[in-house]
Amino acid sequence: MSSRNFAPRVILAQMRQYTSRSGNTYFVGFMGKTKLVLLQDRDAECTGAEVARWTLHVEEAPPAEERSPAAQRLPTEVTSGQLALPAPAVHSPAPPRPPGRKPSDRRATELLRERGLDPDAPIIEDNL
Repeated sequence: MSSRNFAPRVILAQMRQYTSRSGNTYFVGFMGKTKLVLLQDRDAECTGAEVARWTLHVEEAPPAEERSPAAQRLPTEVTSGQLALPAPAVHSPAPPRPPGRKPSDRRATELLRERGLDPDAPIIEDNL
């Protein structure tokens, strides 16, 4: 076995795995002031040894205090490695968004909702 010297690794972001209401797996994380959403591209044709193809979406992150309000954290007895999004409220309107949203933000929100993801869902701290 050869001993290779690898460069030190730098963690850019930590992603959390979730399952949408429709059963699709996706990942969400934060890198600085950006929110990262990694969605599987089910329409992409895999080539060679590929198993799946994923697309990384980046958007401006909400302020930290809006990401994980203490009142919306999961109880400590939740130990599942894969957490599902909270069940949607029946016929409740989406919470109001701050004024001045860009058209690209609205399009990104619409695309996420089409894929069964709720971009307005609270971010749940997972202390595993």
